[in-house]
Parts: sequence; structure tokens; C-alpha cells
Amino acid sequence: DVFFGREECYTWLLADLESGRRLFLLYGLPYVGKTSFLNQLKTFFRDRFRVRYVELDDSKDQRAVPLWTLLTSLAEALGQEGPDRETFEAQGASYAAGYVRELAGKDILNDYLVCFDQAVASRMVPGSDWERDLLALQSALERVDSLAVILAVEGLPSEANNAALDDISQMVIGPLGEDEVSTALMFPVRGALAYDLDVIYQVYRMSGGNPYFVQLFGDVIFRRRQEAGWVGKSEADDVLPEVLDKAAPYFETLWRGCGPAEKLTLAAMTEMWGYHGVASPEDVVRYVRKLGVRVPPQDISAALATLK
Repeated sequence: DVFFGREECYTWLLADLESGRRLFLLYGLPYVGKTSFLNQLKTFFRDRFRVRYVELDDSKDQRAVPLWTLLTSLAEALGQEGPDRETFEAQGASYAAGYVRELAGKDILNDYLVCFDQAVASRMVPGSDWERDLLALQSALERVDSLAVILAVEGLPSEANNAALDDISQMVIGPLGEDEVSTALMFPVRGALAYDLDVIYQVYRMSGGNPYFVQLFGDVIFRRRQEAGWVGKSEADDVLPEVLDKAAPYFETLWRGCGPAEKLTLAAMTEMWGYHGVASPEDVVRYVRKLGVRVPPQDISAALATLK
């Protein structure tokens, strides 16, 4: 994959690894580039770690005992014998600590970074199995040098809202900057397609820097303009309906992840299209009250903060 930017994520991960951290949480909304970042680590750490990948199965892995899933997946990723279920159920975290040390000591010539994808922030709330087992894994990994684990977590820390996890090294991967959007659009088509600089800004503004939308804009624009070899100022507006149509599954995913206040806010702002300026929480409250819906202003403020 062609990959750009995310220097802050590399810097975070490298600095904390060098300081002795061994468990990492990489938060981010769907399609923001978490998996793409993980896929680059094999190249980035080629002289430091052997990188392995595990995709958690949402229908099974995350509804089982998380620590058991993590231990068995670690063993499989490293090509080692799996943990003993009976001993694990009897001893729990203490067995996990010894088992992690055993895994780390199997290959004395290499260090490993195991990347888990598709963890879910909303399952890491206070008192959850994920909270308990992440803390147990953190404790186990603190005792080894040759094994580290990073989990890509769908969602934001606010969805877990769990201060107990604050001591685990974590980063939120956010949108691309304007320069990164420019590179992502122009580098792959260099020599074949030239962009008016106004188009770059329009794509950045319309996409909000979301890599998924930037990719959609780039794909649609390239297919429409490759024969002409030039992208004019109006092109971003011209392709927007097709981009939105292609992004329907993304919007459906976001909608399913919204709570009642977020859904109400989105629905109201859609109906308010054409209002002057950017809608404030007070604007949304006033609008829904006209429709007979009463909602505390602080709930709308919180919803807007989450949606942002």
C-alpha cells in the first residue's frame, strides 16, 4: 500500500518502546487508517522487531475471555504451543504472567511486536473483562523485553471512559493534515495527472482529512480525469455525489455506533441544512424543541463533542 504521514504515531511508538513500555493501544474511528498503520510496522521496525499480525474475530474472540484470546493468539502468531486451558482457568493472571515470560524466552535471537486489529473501545469500560485482562497483560509484559503488543482499537478513549487504562501507553490516530492530503492525492498520479491546488484544499475540507474519504476522492477523480491529465477547480464539487454514494457503508457503520443523543443531533443538523453558519448546541436544542422534543442542552453538547 502507498502510505503517507502518521509521523506522530511512529514517534510515540518508538519512544515508548525504547523507554520500556510493552503494551500499546491505538484508538481511532473506523476507516481512519489504524490497520494501514499497523501494516507499515513490519517495514518500519525491520531492523528491530519481527512483526506479527492477529485480527480479532468480533463474533467470537472479543466475547470470550479476553486474556485467553490474547494468550492463544500470541502463541499462534509466534508459532508456539498454546496455553493450558485448565491451568489458566485455575490460576488466571498469575498463569498468564508466567506463560508470557515463557513465550518471550522461546526465541533468544529475536524480539517480536504482535499487532492485534479490531479491538473495540466500548468493551473496555470500567469493570469489564477487557479492563481486567488488559491490565493483567500489561503486568505480564512489564517483565519481558523481547515481546511487545499493540492493539488497534475501534473507537475513542471516551467510549471506554476508563481511567484505569490510562497507564497503558495509548495514542488516538486522527485525520490527515492538509500537506498529507496533498501528498496522498498527488504522489500516486505524479506524471499522469496534475491537480489545481484549489482542488487539494477542497478535498481536504470536504473529507475532513479522513483517509478513507481522501482515497475515494482520489479514485473517482482519477477515473474521471486521467485522459484529460488535469484536475480543474470544480472537480471536487463535481465528484462529491459519487464519493458520498460510495461511502454509504461507512456512514451506516458510524450510524450504528451512535447513541440516541448523537443520532438525534445528526438528524436535526440534516434537517437544518441551509441554516447560516455552523450549528451550535443551542441551535439544535431550539430546533428539536419546535418539533416537540425536549433534550438537555448538555446532552447535545456531549453528542457534538463525540461526533467531532
